Amino acid sequence: MIALSVGGITLLAGCGGPTPDFEGPSGVRVINDHNESHTARITVETDGRTVFDRRISVDGQSSTTIPEQMPGRKLLGRRTYTVSAELETGVSTTREFEYDGMHRFVLRIEEDGSLELSTYEPV
Repeated sequence: MIALSVGGITLLAGCGGPTPDFEGPSGVRVINDHNESHTARITVETDGRTVFDRRISVDGQSSTTIPEQMPGRKLLGRRTYTVSAELETGVSTTREFEYDGMHRFVLRIEEDGSLELSTYEPV
């Protein structure tokens, strides 16, 4: 490790440890606009590791939120998330998001049973 002090500020180089995470998305919301109940498997991966992997059941015409703190931006560099969702019917989708301060990931099951992934909650 190399330490350099400039004007009372100490800079460290070569620490060798992982870059610290800041708080990121705080969970997943599933909104089911379809009349039928569904079970969705949702996975979120970042930096080559799975940070969220759950099966979530939701009744028709309802919604649920699963709170789970995920890693946020890195001290240096950006964080990208790969979010995948699959219904018990076999319908699936995958989307990549770059961290922009989003509050949570949202899976919407449309009236026709198709899927939409986003990082905002439509009003």
